[in-house]
Amino acid sequence: MLQGIDLDTRVRQVQETNLPEHRNELLKELEPNVRRIASRICKRIITEQDDEYMICYNALNEAIEDFDEKHQSTFFTFANQVAQRRLIDYFRQERKHRQLTSLTPTDELGDVDSHPEMIGRSFAQHDEENLSALRQMEVQEYSASLAKYGLNMSQLVKKAPKHVDTRNHLRQVANLLAKDMHTFEKLCLKKRIPKERVQALGVNRRTLSRHRVYIIALTILIKEDFFYIRHYIGI
Repeated sequence: MLQGIDLDTRVRQVQETNLPEHRNELLKELEPNVRRIASRICKRIITEQDDEYMICYNALNEAIEDFDEKHQSTFFTFANQVAQRRLIDYFRQERKHRQLTSLTPTDELGDVDSHPEMIGRSFAQHDEENLSALRQMEVQEYSASLAKYGLNMSQLVKKAPKHVDTRNHLRQVANLLAKDMHTFEKLCLKKRIPKERVQALGVNRRTLSRHRVYIIALTILIKEDFFYIRHYIGI
């Protein structure tokens, strides 16, 4: 039923028909991607026995449910973002569980808790390594998104305004671009800021010309919701 159609269209058809057999058919076909997505995010080989595998499988199902082409991203990009968020939630829950476990008396845990400081360091290292992998992957994906507009991370660093007030103003401009669907569609199509449209939103031409690179980069960051980078720069 769904063969021979591009993936984004097929996902939309599954949403429209809302038939379990169609969803299961698509999930079965996409299942080989679960391990690839999970392994790429976690930066280690994930098997079907790992919790991360099932988390990513459920994230793929969630992505089929929530995907909207108006978000200006492909289904796989969206699915990766959903998987990232669900894994982050998982890591946080695991960390809380370990903190509670560390409060359990030693005699209740037996030999496994003979060296709590070593176990604590191991858990902390595991968390940091996984979260570091997520950050690295996010930077790579953001760099790939910037490249579509002829931009790179080095340019972004060089073009970043030094004054806080200017940065705050440009964030407001980027938010306008990201939230106005018609304006963002033109940006995606032409790979440049639609000046007339943005000026109609109250942004002057000089600001657009002088800070073009930074505005486009922030707009992509906001629209594609790169969690760690947004958190790092306070958006």
